[in-house]
Amino acid sequence: PNIFTIMISAQEDMQTAIDVLKNGAFDYIQKSANLEEQLKNVLAKITTVKEIIRSRKPSIIKSIFQYL
Repeated sequence: PNIFTIMISAQEDMQTAIDVLKNGAFDYIQKSANLEEQLKNVLAKITTVKEIIRSRKPSIIKSIFQYL
């Protein structure tokens, strides 16, 4: 997949976050005062994952997605 979905919401509902992630979102961010910093962190994670995918190291990919 070349598309990474990030859900951004003002809702504090934990079940919504869980459902979004279970349905394939890369990350869930709750809107807050530090939204810009949160987005930077998620984009850095996406960059890392894309680099690993490009390097085609399946064992590393499996271990990373285990924790996302």
